[in-house]
Amino acid sequence: MKYYQEITLLPSPEVSINFLWQKLYQPLHLLMVETKTQPATEWLRISFPEYTQRFLGKKMRVFSEGEAVLQKLDLKKKFHNYDDYLHITQIRQVPENVNGVIIFKRYQPKQNSQSHATRLAKRHGLSVDEAFGLLNAKPAQPLPFINLKSLSSKQDYRLRIQKQSIDSSQQQEVIFNAYGLNNPVPDF
Repeated sequence: MKYYQEITLLPSPEVSINFLWQKLYQPLHLLMVETKTQPATEWLRISFPEYTQRFLGKKMRVFSEGEAVLQKLDLKKKFHNYDDYLHITQIRQVPENVNGVIIFKRYQPKQNSQSHATRLAKRHGLSVDEAFGLLNAKPAQPLPFINLKSLSSKQDYRLRIQKQSIDSSQQQEVIFNAYGLNNPVPDF
């Protein structure tokens, strides 16, 4: 990733940070869905530089291989209705000296269905009860999330986000993700 824009959320007593995350991420997600048929060099990647195990922070970075992709995206224009609540920087180059490479992943708890537990038990030589226990195990700490709404099913859901450090010497295959997640981004 060579270029990025940083978006800072500016919550107020009337407008919560969770509301702003939803209003920012929902349209961004739809824009990323539209890029699925584009070459991988035009896919966006997302990072949360202030991420902690409980909080996404107030900043998000949108990365791209090319400056033209971010210019075409025109985030300032897309989010002009939220000028009082979002600060969007100009397009910048990623610094040469970064701390490493990280991945932000979507965390989806496993389904606890009978068939899933049975398969897991068979695969790992466990009892079905033990398999259910593993499936129902929660992460050590709750992960930060963004509330979104599915446009197809009209259901509300939580996009849970998990941060993971990776070895920057390993080549990672870039896979399309409509949330801008699951692909390496520079950590700075």
